[in-house]
Amino acid sequence: MNLAGRLRLLIDSLNLTQKEFSKSIGMSQGGISVILSGKTDRDFSKPALVAIRTVFNVNTDWLLTGEGGMFLKSEAPAIL
Repeated sequence: MNLAGRLRLLIDSLNLTQKEFSKSIGMSQGGISVILSGKTDRDFSKPALVAIRTVFNVNTDWLLTGEGGMFLKSEAPAIL
C-alpha cells in the first residue's frame, strides 16, 4: 500500500471527512486531496506530520513507509 492508501485508511479509521482531517492538522483540503489522488509524489510537511502524530497519535513511520502499526502505543504510566 502506498502513502495515498495509508492516508485514506487513516482518515476512514478516524471516521473523519477530508475537510475535518485537514483542518485538524492545519493543512488545506486540496493538499490532502492531492496526496489521496496518488498521482503525485507530494508528501507531508514536517509541521503536518507532527500535527498528525500529536493530534491523532499516529505512527508517522507507518504513514510514510508502512512500517509498524498505524497508531503509537499509549505511553500511560504503569500503575504499581
